[in-house]
Amino acid sequence: MADLSKKNDIELPCKADKTGNSAANNSACSVREMNPGSGFISESRDELGRIYARLCPGDSAEVVYKEDCAESHLHNAGGEGRITAYPAFDGVSVLYDDMHLETFGEGTTGKYELIIEHCRQGRFEAGMRDGRRFYIGAGDICLHNMDYGDINVASMPYRHYHGCTVMIKDASDGLFQSFLKGAGVNFDGLVAATRSCRGVRLVGQSEKTARIFEDIYRAGGEERRGILRLRVVELLLVLGRELSEKFNQTRAIHPEVAELIKSIERYIWKNLGGDLSLAELCARFCISATSLKTYFKIMYGCPIHAYISTCRMQVAAKMLSCGTEKVSEVARAVGYRNGSKFAQSFLKYSGCTPVRWRAERRTADWAFFSPENN
Repeated sequence: MADLSKKNDIELPCKADKTGNSAANNSACSVREMNPGSGFISESRDELGRIYARLCPGDSAEVVYKEDCAESHLHNAGGEGRITAYPAFDGVSVLYDDMHLETFGEGTTGKYELIIEHCRQGRFEAGMRDGRRFYIGAGDICLHNMDYGDINVASMPYRHYHGCTVMIKDASDGLFQSFLKGAGVNFDGLVAATRSCRGVRLVGQSEKTARIFEDIYRAGGEERRGILRLRVVELLLVLGRELSEKFNQTRAIHPEVAELIKSIERYIWKNLGGDLSLAELCARFCISATSLKTYFKIMYGCPIHAYISTCRMQVAAKMLSCGTEKVSEVARAVGYRNGSKFAQSFLKYSGCTPVRWRAERRTADWAFFSPENN
């Protein structure tokens, strides 16, 4: 992710592609393709081209420049994603993230005065070079101002992530400073408070921040930029007040533990019809019950038993909609030996009985994304 607002307030020029040729037409957009594992860095004055200036092996991206934004289309073997970036002030941008993959290299380089990330749906994992790994889920807000070179892992435990990011690379823009002063925002204090927490602060959203982010997600058309400017400044004001009253939440775990929990999550998906009791999982993966419950909730945002239930319901919903198995066979396939208990669980999660679900060929909007379906 990167800032895009350096001198690109009105119209973005047509760019050359990676071979040096000009775009095929003279429209106000073009496409640059980043080859897997290589990437590119455009002119220093053009922050748009730095959204994914470096990539991991196997990752590729296309950056589409438009009149009022830049779109990065991301691809690898695990799926695809899109990041749409809009300028708010000179040095301040708002990015919308729609990711349907498991991992992607952080392409941005350099330091930012402050970055605010909001998760709307899914989960995000960020691994630091110093060994810390942090997680945010739906409704969570992360503030950080580390050098992006300190981030070496960017993944989505649910294999999908949707949210937005406010990136403040440079707060010196006169208009931005006027907005901050008029609203009474102590921007320097917010930056310093984040750095004092080793560059990362994690908090849950409040009623006020939820309203602000909802306005940011709805912003569009000719009013988009004005709305983004107002809401970004309001967000800084509210966060500055709320964070002074809240204890910084810590959700960092060791990389080896994180990989073990991921292995357990993969095992769950592959063995939904078998014994997934806490005792069985702990014995199989040599981990204590307390550690498994604690770290699983940090990574996946819910208790492990609730996660297993939802995984089972997701697979059952797909089988009922797309398969020909009897309801009793579906129940056994997802670990239920008692048909009535399966029906009760399915009704709780879906709002209707298995028979009705099959008859109406419904799809589940409450489900996690399985590794196979991503």
